[in-house]
Amino acid sequence: PRVTHLSLTGAQITDQAFEHIAQLKGLETLSLTNAAVTGAGFAKLEEMPRLSQMHLRNCARFAAESLAHLSQLGALQTLSLQE
Repeated sequence: PRVTHLSLTGAQITDQAFEHIAQLKGLETLSLTNAAVTGAGFAKLEEMPRLSQMHLRNCARFAAESLAHLSQLGALQTLSLQE
């Protein structure tokens, strides 16, 4: 089966976890809460052809660099940022 939606919570979600997430080429929706991911992690998602929705909540390390990488996602239609 192909994973299309993934929801992760916790500070253990770091840039290194995104190496594995980026391999889920069929992923359409990614939701992160309280993750410690930086721009380097988000850069690994640039090659995800189907990722159309991202929901980020309390991701304190999200910055302008992260947004620049997400702008490279051609399928991204929804980006939700919550503090």
